[in-house]
Amino acid sequence: IEIEISTVNQFLKRKSLGSKVFRKKLGEVFKEDFIVLSPKEQIQNNVNSIYLNIKEYRTNDDLNMLRELKELCTKNKLSLELSKMYRNIAKYHFYKNVIGYAIAFMDDAITNLMEYENEKKYLIEWKSDLALMYYYQYDYKNAKMTSEEVKELIEPNMEIDDNIMYLHYYRCGLVDNEIHNYFIAERMFLKSIEYAKSSDDIGDSYCNVGVSFRRRNKYKEAIEYYNKALQVYDSDYNRSIAYNNLADCFKYMGKYDEALKNIKLAFNHLSNGHVSQRFICYQTYAQIQILKGKYGDAINKLYELIVKIDNIHTYKNTVIDGIKTLIDYSIKTDNINMLDYIREFTIKLIKETDEEYENYLHKLYAFLGEIKYHEMDLEEQKENN
Repeated sequence: IEIEISTVNQFLKRKSLGSKVFRKKLGEVFKEDFIVLSPKEQIQNNVNSIYLNIKEYRTNDDLNMLRELKELCTKNKLSLELSKMYRNIAKYHFYKNVIGYAIAFMDDAITNLMEYENEKKYLIEWKSDLALMYYYQYDYKNAKMTSEEVKELIEPNMEIDDNIMYLHYYRCGLVDNEIHNYFIAERMFLKSIEYAKSSDDIGDSYCNVGVSFRRRNKYKEAIEYYNKALQVYDSDYNRSIAYNNLADCFKYMGKYDEALKNIKLAFNHLSNGHVSQRFICYQTYAQIQILKGKYGDAINKLYELIVKIDNIHTYKNTVIDGIKTLIDYSIKTDNINMLDYIREFTIKLIKETDEEYENYLHKLYAFLGEIKYHEMDLEEQKENN
């Protein structure tokens, strides 16, 4: 990327940028075509634009552009912007679920920021993000330690964006729930509501208070907070999570019909694109049906979910777990017809899978071997009988 030019039009004509998002955001940064900024000012504006819109940067081209802009910050000795670019790249990897890289780049961002005494707000925000990254890596010890560091940075009467404060207390609650500090977690979630700006944020806090109660086997209290979440949620996706949690509570209470009613509501609030959440809901659905003795309903629902997946490669592990469950059930019930369906489905997946997914293909081929072995075993049992 070269910025030694006077107008945006000249810049876009001379450079063929791979990142479509960057081109779009560049136009938003420079409202008028004839604005003339110094190279450093242009870099700063672009860094800040990306900072606010990092979720939109998802492709490899976008990552290459982020790296180039980071190098420009180094070349032009823009240390604060360099810190922001480390943070931007960290968040890019986080949203791509490459948590190890995300943590490494966020560490670099924080280390580079330490020289700026007047930038505590960034430090609070980034350390809070780092704590969340540790949380998603199941490293609750570092997540808790980093959250405590954030608390120490927050000073009385300090002007901090409400959303940053909301996320801080909410994330503290998530970590405390995982390390069984349930009373502290409950306080953190309720504290976060004081800073919440959206109905869905309030609903998330209520919902996680419910999770805290459910983990203490206080199902009535959990149900109360799940219902509070349902009263404020705007998002159907979030409503689905709350209904799934309600179904889970009723399942533990032995109220299977009530549980089944709520899990069906959870499914109804999900679009076809919400594949992962559908399989989370399925786990609850299957447990309820098995407890009711309706094994066929449990397995048929799983088969229905698998065949409805459009982009199967994005959910490889989910599909593998689902097929394994189907095979185990078919063997348990000596259901050769079901095994035939699973074999044909597995062959179809193999044909549609590129060779680069070697581990995934290996598991699919292993399923075919397992199916063939058990079909032969079942046929032999019939002959002997």
